[in-house]
Amino acid sequence: MKRFLLLFCAGLVSCGLERKAEKMAKELEGTSRDYLYSVVGTIMFSPSGKLVYVAKKGEGQVVVVDGTEGPLYDRITYIAFVPAYAYPGASSASISSDLTRASSDVRGPAGERLIYVAEKDGKKLMVDDGKPGKEYDDISDINIIPEGRVLYKAKLKGKFSLVVDTAEGKFYDEIGRITYNLEHIAYWATEGDSSFVVLDGVEGPKYDKLPPGILK
Repeated sequence: MKRFLLLFCAGLVSCGLERKAEKMAKELEGTSRDYLYSVVGTIMFSPSGKLVYVAKKGEGQVVVVDGTEGPLYDRITYIAFVPAYAYPGASSASISSDLTRASSDVRGPAGERLIYVAEKDGKKLMVDDGKPGKEYDDISDINIIPEGRVLYKAKLKGKFSLVVDTAEGKFYDEIGRITYNLEHIAYWATEGDSSFVVLDGVEGPKYDKLPPGILK
């Protein structure tokens, strides 16, 4: 009897979850891909109290900062403030590569720097403090790292580059795991039949190619 009751309860839970899933599917039914993969409806305050939100306008979407609309894009897929704690801690004097040096010309006041990824005509770009960046086929793996730097993986014509602020790195067949600290950025890259680590823009020794899934 005890076993029967346990199975009966498990069945009720299972049915409840199934009904919940069906309800969610019905709610999402008819929702366009533009909404499912965008951050439209986001609303937040900056550290100084500026109101920021992502609104739908006609067939596109806009970022509004304190009542001022930004450019119209097809979709906004990511938005964030670079937090104040990410601003200058360690000195960048020891960083020799342009790829890892923070770009002071794109910074706003501490914690007020707004970044977002916009999509237009099938291309994606990073908008940094109101300044549109280069267009790519895709932008992914966005990280806000020490000293207020923003890095992300950009895809263009089947190749991948690690972009730090506005500095574009070399393009590879694949870019895998990324790590960083106050002074350095390192990541796995694959080119042809070889995989290797790139440290501050400098390629290390070549090794046998790693399967793509290993580097995710």
